[in-house]
Amino acid sequence: EYNLLYHDMKNNVMVYLVHPDAVDKTIQEMINLEKTLPVKMRGYKKRVVCDQNELREKAIIFDNGLDDRVVEIIKFIYLIKVQQQFPEKVIEAVYMMFRDEKMTLHFFMGETKVIDIPKELYDGICKDFEEKLKEVGDSDFIVNINWVKKILS
Repeated sequence: EYNLLYHDMKNNVMVYLVHPDAVDKTIQEMINLEKTLPVKMRGYKKRVVCDQNELREKAIIFDNGLDDRVVEIIKFIYLIKVQQQFPEKVIEAVYMMFRDEKMTLHFFMGETKVIDIPKELYDGICKDFEEKLKEVGDSDFIVNINWVKKILS
């Protein structure tokens, strides 16, 4: 894998795919670069991910007009449920995708378990976490399950 910058000008999103060892350096470089730009990138979501599947997931999320912070909260809720339902399984990864225009979560745990996510749940999480999401803002470069754990603690 090589470093890659995904830039979606329509949705004001930049997602940088980097090696895990380069995350901190990349974030600092992005902060420093923005300080030197003649035009400020207000309203841009800037994320850093470490594998192609995370990059693809972020692109899908933003392309569908969703908030990746809300998606990560939903993933966290379902992760707990699936771990309780299948305690003997090791969940290797969870990704949000779309199938037949429906939001789905794909749990990779030796086998793949797919769960449909109702739009009403997404909307409800947006409403229930509106104040918390305003409080934490949208300037974090890394938004994942660990981010959810941090904001909920």
